[in-house]
Amino acid sequence: MDTLDIIHKCAAETRRWAEANANNTQRERELWGMCARASAHLVVRLRANGLDAVVHVAKVPYGGHAFVEVGEYIVDVTATQFSEWLDQHYKPIEVFPAAHRYHAGQAWSGVIHKTYKRPMALRAWQVATGWPPEQTVQHGDLTIEA
Repeated sequence: MDTLDIIHKCAAETRRWAEANANNTQRERELWGMCARASAHLVVRLRANGLDAVVHVAKVPYGGHAFVEVGEYIVDVTATQFSEWLDQHYKPIEVFPAAHRYHAGQAWSGVIHKTYKRPMALRAWQVATGWPPEQTVQHGDLTIEA
């Protein structure tokens, strides 16, 4: 399996995990508010498969958005949350070259505010800055099934 195959496999597993762990409002709104939790979970999956990855939190006009960078790629499993109010359709799993981030869509075009190599550092920042609890990385988010 090549790197891109591993990325797509981990992203699909993480999307299913996010759908299963989202609350009713988050599911109804295409994983609204699940970006940080899903990104942290995806980083754990990618690392378990031998790939190094980080979570970026970007400042965008409508707040903030978390997504993953792994090697030369951006991976986002929650961009669908923006389809209803940004005039752009997003797929359940978005994977594209990191060099194209600013042209790929509004969900990734913001200035990178923070980058986290460790998901628990992301959680600490979320807690310190008052993120809503349902959007904050949980310890259980960092566990994957064998």
